Amino acid sequence: MAGKIYEYIIVLKKRSFVFINRVSLLMIVIAALILTAQVVLHGYEKTLIYITIILLMLAWTAFTMLKIKKGRPALYRISLLLGAWGIFIQPYMSWLAFVYVLAAVLEKQVKFPEEIAFDNDEVIINSFPKKRYTWEAFQNIVLKDGLLTLDYKNNTLFQKQIESSVEKDLEDAFNLFCQERLNK
Repeated sequence: MAGKIYEYIIVLKKRSFVFINRVSLLMIVIAALILTAQVVLHGYEKTLIYITIILLMLAWTAFTMLKIKKGRPALYRISLLLGAWGIFIQPYMSWLAFVYVLAAVLEKQVKFPEEIAFDNDEVIINSFPKKRYTWEAFQNIVLKDGLLTLDYKNNTLFQKQIESSVEKDLEDAFNLFCQERLNK
């Protein structure tokens, strides 16, 4: 959330990306199979390029999986982009490359840490897609015991755990800030 200074930014607990990672891996395997089929069945002059792309995809995927094992955030988008390139240059199903580019672009957005920013004018939920709310949209906002609660006036309740624990003084200051904005 660059470009504007916010009074408070709360990072919500990380979601599980197992499904997204599995879909990315499946797409990488499909791209590798398509390129391997080109090499085996057709033996075009681009064989060296196809093999290089397959090896680079596999190397980046292995590197990404090591990052995941170490508990660090990881993205498969480089492998997906390599797969898109390989699929685009082969003579069949070139349109499928656009699906891979779209998946590579969306992967980073989907895996971005979910944050909620609070300033004097609005509350912004930095998810995909980004949501902006004025303070008038809320009945109450409370941070207590690591749980953020947004109570909307339309009877919708949003509750999520935050990423890390917050000191009692900071929690009280945040709650006071929210109550002042809500009571305006």
